Amino acid sequence: MLLFGRYRMTREVVTTPHARIAEAVDAITGERVAVKIFASSSESAGRDALLRFEREARALAQLRHPNAVPLRAYLPEGPAMVIPWMPGGSLADMMRREPVAPARAMEIVSAVLDALGEAHRLGILHRDVKPSNVLFDDVGTPRLGDFGAAHLGDLSSTATAGAIGTFAYMSPEQRLGKPATVASDLYGAGAMLYELLTGEAADPARNGRLEPPPSACHPDLGSEHDVAVARLLAEDPPRGRRTPSRPGAACAPALVDALAGAQPAERAAPHRPAAAAAPRAAAGGAALRARRSRRGLAPPRPVVRARRAGHRRLPGEPGAGPCLRPRRARGAAHRAPRRCPGR
Repeated sequence: MLLFGRYRMTREVVTTPHARIAEAVDAITGERVAVKIFASSSESAGRDALLRFEREARALAQLRHPNAVPLRAYLPEGPAMVIPWMPGGSLADMMRREPVAPARAMEIVSAVLDALGEAHRLGILHRDVKPSNVLFDDVGTPRLGDFGAAHLGDLSSTATAGAIGTFAYMSPEQRLGKPATVASDLYGAGAMLYELLTGEAADPARNGRLEPPPSACHPDLGSEHDVAVARLLAEDPPRGRRTPSRPGAACAPALVDALAGAQPAERAAPHRPAAAAAPRAAAGGAALRARRSRRGLAPPRPVVRARRAGHRRLPGEPGAGPCLRPRRARGAAHRAPRRCPGR
């Protein structure tokens, strides 16, 4: 059966109250695709369903990110959406089949956070982040999809209030009927991460604590992991969940470091004044040697910098008087050094 004169249907996958999804092959490119065809069984609800369908198409068209499901085509005569076929299934399918290792769980949630960060930058709230909406392509890359409940617009203004989404992954403010915000999407990602690590549904973190904490459910997790997950599941968004324009960029590195078991000394240190440069360099060298030793690599070669006689002294070094400082070369020609006054 040929759909819309181009897509050769292989099978019908699922039928929902408002859409039919079919697996097909693009007759022109040969790509396996999913064709989502709008079909409303209720005329009274059909208008709202059509608006959600069109809103999802607009969101996918705007959101071009490696961890978001891309839109191949929108067919107004259906209307229908054409997206790439995701042979890896959904995260919900993966969770039903087997337990997920903490490192893989963080890889998946970090990808979701990155996709949400780009969506929020474009003014898109997902509002229904859950495992069944995270799909995997043929190489296992997680992709966030199903923007049917999304809110498009200025994120400085609140989204429509009401219970929109799936209760188990819904933030506390959404459960109370308050408008969804960027922090609501972060809570959904945190709820997925908690369930991946513990196998249980998440409850909001009260006073920065989770019951039970992930460390109590997995021997490879510690208190630092509990803190990282609790940040996303904070009951009070202003005090816990961060709401930057790119939440993936802000939250993911800290969570990756925690779930990868990185020691605090190995993480990027804050800026310090110039007086602390030497101790910081020594500590950095020690951390680099320790990391290479754990990986079975040879220690780093020492860097020897020879100082020419009469070269300009650094602040704090003994010596005075005139010195020679080479001028910066321009092109292939080198200029002769010039004299500069001593300090």
